[in-house]
Amino acid sequence: MFVTDSNGVLIGPVDLKDAQKSKTMERGSVDIVMIQSTVEITDLHKVQVKHNGSGAFSNWGLKTIELKKVKKLPTKV
Repeated sequence: MFVTDSNGVLIGPVDLKDAQKSKTMERGSVDIVMIQSTVEITDLHKVQVKHNGSGAFSNWGLKTIELKKVKKLPTKV
């Protein structure tokens, strides 16, 4: 996945793995993916999701993307 903001800042490629599940992007599944970035993302402009077409049932289509911007709190040491 690639994410581009309104200023043209590109983040990616991002590996789409759901930390809560052993398999991700399976047909009929809902996956939660967190993206960490060292640069500030302004207003979102574009999200690109691609797959290589390999594997069984690889002809699935992405139905919905829901995005939430979450600010990370400073880590205490």
